Amino acid sequence: MPRKPARKAHPRNRRVYVYLTADERLQLAERARAENTTLTNFLRSRFTASQSPHPQPTPRRRLATHAREQLAVSINNLAVEASRIGNNLNQLTRQANSGMVPLGKRELQQILAQLTDIQLRATAYLDAALSQSPGEIQDT
Repeated sequence: MPRKPARKAHPRNRRVYVYLTADERLQLAERARAENTTLTNFLRSRFTASQSPHPQPTPRRRLATHAREQLAVSINNLAVEASRIGNNLNQLTRQANSGMVPLGKRELQQILAQLTDIQLRATAYLDAALSQSPGEIQDT
């Protein structure tokens, strides 16, 4: 004998009627289509999101979060590179001061100028990234 399907704990068996203008109905349908869902699921998600203490992320919010995460990764990568360069410069300075490596003042000034240039470009990139909206952040 075939088994009966299990009953849902909270079946959706109540219907709600809402009267909309043609324009309102069209706008709702377009928003649902933009989120790749049905009108029913779109409305239900909006209702449940408004009931939860933490609103569901919208596509725009997800994009902003993703862009912030990318920016954080870029900042972390810059910090790691700056740390490596600083360690290398420190080692070269120690060796130059002890006479192990024949680095003169001119060579050290060139290295310092290159580091300053890197710092200025990184700062300009971060300033540009932070002044843009999250979806506009691009690598330069």
